[in-house]
Amino acid sequence: MQFSINVLVLVILGGMGSIAGVVLGAILIQTLTAFLLHSPPAGYQPSDLYIYLGALLVTMMIFRPAGLIPSRRRKREITLSEDLHEGHLDEVLTGDDT
Repeated sequence: MQFSINVLVLVILGGMGSIAGVVLGAILIQTLTAFLLHSPPAGYQPSDLYIYLGALLVTMMIFRPAGLIPSRRRKREITLSEDLHEGHLDEVLTGDDT
């Protein structure tokens, strides 16, 4: 169960569909986990690690759902969605920036 949660956090943090993002997420999470286990700050309990990872997961899904480094396809989808929301559909479809 812990391994599955760890993998899920790595993938979502880094960016689904992006190998570079998953590698970055793995480096960040593993570094943070090692730091917390070997030199914990005052008041930190090792049993709280998954509470913090869960909070990080929820925060990422709210503020950065594509991850730190999103895949190119996901980045295009987000850009198109933002342009549709702002009413720039004609510019997106024709490629006209004027």
